[in-house]
Amino acid sequence: MTLERLLLQFGLPIVFFATMVEGEATLILAGFLIHRGHMQWLPVIIVAALGSFVADQTWYQIGRTQGERFLANRPEWQKRIDRILPWLTRFGGWLVVGFRFLFGVRSVIAFGFGMSRYPIRKFASFNLLGALIWAAFTTGLGYFFGRAIEPLLGHVKNIELILIGGVFVVGGVLWLWHRQNMTRSTN
Repeated sequence: MTLERLLLQFGLPIVFFATMVEGEATLILAGFLIHRGHMQWLPVIIVAALGSFVADQTWYQIGRTQGERFLANRPEWQKRIDRILPWLTRFGGWLVVGFRFLFGVRSVIAFGFGMSRYPIRKFASFNLLGALIWAAFTTGLGYFFGRAIEPLLGHVKNIELILIGGVFVVGGVLWLWHRQNMTRSTN
């Protein structure tokens, strides 16, 4: 079953769970489906922001309560934490708002904020703001992408599937490229 079918059949629960992990591809597709009239803006943005918020608060709590114990079995995370600690002190709340836009380090940064004992209320406030901005922006990308290409495509169903596949291919290539660069920089 394709992500498009999952979104069409189960809608908001898929958006919620996908945004707990990363969710960019899901939100871009949801924005495209909003453009096509299959989903609605406000519920998608609220549910996406909530999923992202819950996941990041969870990573924050794990970092705060079990940081050292958690890192003991994860040396690759320790290297990442060591690299991001200067960011935490330098950018503070702005990093909390924007770390969702830094692909592949979202969980590590939330975890690092927890380990650093960053004030929980401050983290939650900035985290909620960042989740809302990220959800609206990413969903908007999908919506405007759909809006921009619709005059070129007309209503050809097969081309929609190719475009959705293209979004996933581009996302996968970017993920692999980022992962390769992260591996190089940790060595």
